[in-house]
Amino acid sequence: MRRVAIIGVGITPFKPRYIDKTYFELAYDATKLALEDANKNGAEITHKHLQSTVYGIYNELFERQFMPDIFINSYIGMNDKPGVRVATGGATGGYAVRTAYAEVASGLSDLTLCLGVEKCADCYDEKTGASTPEVLNSIAYSTDMTYEYPMGVNAASSYVSMVNAHFEEFGNPTEEQMALVSVKNHGNAMNNPKAQSPMKITVEDVLR
Repeated sequence: MRRVAIIGVGITPFKPRYIDKTYFELAYDATKLALEDANKNGAEITHKHLQSTVYGIYNELFERQFMPDIFINSYIGMNDKPGVRVATGGATGGYAVRTAYAEVASGLSDLTLCLGVEKCADCYDEKTGASTPEVLNSIAYSTDMTYEYPMGVNAASSYVSMVNAHFEEFGNPTEEQMALVSVKNHGNAMNNPKAQSPMKITVEDVLR
């Protein structure tokens, strides 16, 4: 196995929703930023030098576009080059990196692009215009369709079961303790210029 290095990284800012950009444009922007980062020390790498792509795309239902990797492959100039899509739920990003690592370590490619893209806020019910229920329902298709989905299991309920188990073992948290989660998360976002909601808040602000 060969040694592998990440030589460039690009990320678009996190936002509640991108009205002005398509799914494919976000993929292009991230690719462009990654190439610029790889070239900041004088290299001249372009998409022509990339030999393969690993796509981390969890749920095509968000965009109602099956096989989105095929169309992104064309949009970012990777026509006639191999690409593979990884879809492993919440672990999609991690497994995409692992697959890209294996692509280079094995010698199949010298340069590979690892690209993750998603626009879940574009998912909505065409009849009602509502977004959140449709997003939750599309994620619910990740459950066992034979037993879990008919019982109403979805992503939220799978996490709730873990929360309830924690409550049972350690007792219910106070509202102040739960508010600290929001304080921590928004505070950490202040250290990331790409984060969605950076702000300095207090427990009192959350409970107000």
